[in-house]
Amino acid sequence: MRRLKLIALLAMVAGAGVLANGQVPQSASARDANLAQLAAEAAGRGPAMPIPLLGEGTRQVGAVYDRFVLGVLIGRAELAAGRPADPAVIAAHPTWQSRGTVVVAYPVDCEGRPNQPLDIRWKTTAQAPVQAEPIGEPMRGEDAGALLPGTALPPDARVVNLRNALLVGAWVEVDYAGPVCRGAATTMSLPVAVTPTRGLSTAFRGMTLPADLSSLPSPTTVWMHTLVDPTGRARFPERLQGPAELQPPAIAALEARRFQPATINGVPMPLDVLVPFVFTTTGEPTVPERYVPAPPTAAGGNVVVGSTVGAPAPSARSTPPPVLPPAPPGQNDSQLARLAVEVAGRGVAVPIPLDPAGPARHGVLFDRFLMGVVKARAAIEAGAALEASTADPALVREDAVAVAFPLACDGRTIAPSDVLLLSGGTRPGPVRNTSPPITGADLQARLPGVALPEGAVGRAFASAPFGQNLEARVTYAEAPCGSDATTITLPIQSVRGAAVRRRPSARIPDGVSMPSPITVVMRGLVDLDGRYRFPTLADGPKDLEVTAVVTASDWQFQPYRANGVPTPAFVLAPLVFTTTGAPGPPGRGAPPPDAPPVASPNVPPVAAASSRGGRSTEDLTTPDEVGLSASTSQCAIARDTTYGFTPVGAVKTGGGPAQGPARELRYLGVLRGPDGQGLHIVRRGSVMAPDGETILDLYEITYAGLDAPLRIYLDEYHDGLLQAPAGLVCAQPIAVR
Repeated sequence: MRRLKLIALLAMVAGAGVLANGQVPQSASARDANLAQLAAEAAGRGPAMPIPLLGEGTRQVGAVYDRFVLGVLIGRAELAAGRPADPAVIAAHPTWQSRGTVVVAYPVDCEGRPNQPLDIRWKTTAQAPVQAEPIGEPMRGEDAGALLPGTALPPDARVVNLRNALLVGAWVEVDYAGPVCRGAATTMSLPVAVTPTRGLSTAFRGMTLPADLSSLPSPTTVWMHTLVDPTGRARFPERLQGPAELQPPAIAALEARRFQPATINGVPMPLDVLVPFVFTTTGEPTVPERYVPAPPTAAGGNVVVGSTVGAPAPSARSTPPPVLPPAPPGQNDSQLARLAVEVAGRGVAVPIPLDPAGPARHGVLFDRFLMGVVKARAAIEAGAALEASTADPALVREDAVAVAFPLACDGRTIAPSDVLLLSGGTRPGPVRNTSPPITGADLQARLPGVALPEGAVGRAFASAPFGQNLEARVTYAEAPCGSDATTITLPIQSVRGAAVRRRPSARIPDGVSMPSPITVVMRGLVDLDGRYRFPTLADGPKDLEVTAVVTASDWQFQPYRANGVPTPAFVLAPLVFTTTGAPGPPGRGAPPPDAPPVASPNVPPVAAASSRGGRSTEDLTTPDEVGLSASTSQCAIARDTTYGFTPVGAVKTGGGPAQGPARELRYLGVLRGPDGQGLHIVRRGSVMAPDGETILDLYEITYAGLDAPLRIYLDEYHDGLLQAPAGLVCAQPIAVR
């Protein structure tokens, strides 16, 4: 069965306001109050982190401020004024009340040629009853202070406030005055990629019925609605379906866990989720009952069954997950130093700009890794022969250095007098500095070989915690142009790297006796190209270490970034071992009771269903196309024979819960047999993808002259290159949107 029915109905992303099936478990006022509460808490942890709009793997070219991020900005402004970040004040603010989403497009610099944005359009594949529309007139970055309090934007940025901007399946189109870099097009399309919360899909399928409730049927499903906050905690849980008696243990289990938060373009964001809890007498995992949305009330709302309760009984609490052992002493420094020497051998260090986009006007930051690159580069240019394999860990034990640049303003130069770093997270406050302000030769000695403008001021700091809502505060001798204050706050936008290629499972080696499935945890360094370097076993049986290291060595991520510049990051990631090497099914490894037999040990079990998302398993038949062949196919034909025919090679049609079913049918509808034969297509159910999270749709295809049916795997949760699988052709060009 689909993720929509098996797991959770995902959709209200960062306050977007609708669930995937259009049902809203809470009133609008309750959702607003909860979101404002999260925004106030986030404001106390550190600066607002907008959703970055990234160009072709280069610098950040814009940002999206949804309601949650706008709430954080309002809360930060209250704190800066000496007042608490009060959720009621946030909810009463005019910007919040507008229910808008603010989109900012930055000017881009193409080989020294400035290129200003002219127009912004919000696009989405979701079929919304209303389209995104502007609230007021667009404005320049220098005029957006009231809309985005405390945010430093390039003066020529384009800013628009949009109503009804749904984040699901969205992208932003920006028109520029001239051609975008490396091309003739003047329009740039910037995706808004939502990565849902992981772990909730299968976390509570095997709950044991409390002894005093053993009279309830086994299994019994309870559907809970919760808001997963940016720290991964499940907040404001409420029961939507199922016996009220099971609400306390469900809430206890939910609140005792922490999950990987949802992200939008790599930035953690709140996400509303429906979570199934399956209670059985033995605690054996099983498939949950289908969620049935409550009928609308006379007022047009929803009937909400139950509400958040007080502290649950201690006996219902889950055991907290074990604490992973830290990396061996010196291991992280040795690996960072090795990477620093590799990077230095290729060229000079690329510092992290204090500005989110465009040239580094206000200054730059060198974390301890970049300090290692600077030192290694200076040594190489001085004639030293450095080997990455024997790099000295002391290279990356230098303090971080932040540098503020002088500003040109109305024909005069405004000099900086100081620069400070502040972090949010669990311990908000100033980052400990280890030097007074540094200038001139002293600053140059700290950064040998780095070209700095005259009048630059720097400071050394004990660390530069990008993942802790880091921000820089630069103080100038006088207020810069466009500002009323002498101090400017510049958030450092940190973006997590999503997995691009990460096989989540491996086969238990021959001769090793282990339960199946069994999970180990890997520790590795994601480098500037996104490769998973130096993997080691962080937790798990030593007998699996060699196979685990070989498997993890092939993993690929998007690079982690700070203000658009790739930065190395140590990443812990699970790897599941099974007897077959295929991902184990949810829970304890037992297949769902309604799963049919598996034909091959290398194919995951199929969850059969008569319908999903309103789509039945009725046959689909397409007509013959006379004269069609591989040479006249209206689309490209895959050379990879696994494309479409294996879970690993699933066809990424995309569209998510809202548009995915229609996209799949459009894709299948253009396919034909090798000689133009019409296809007979039947949906056979769903299977788990190798990542252990994505649900794939399985279709069976037959046509005249085919000896045995073909099985085609489709993935509606990811977009990718669309072709005909090997041996099939297209009667029309593939157009699923």
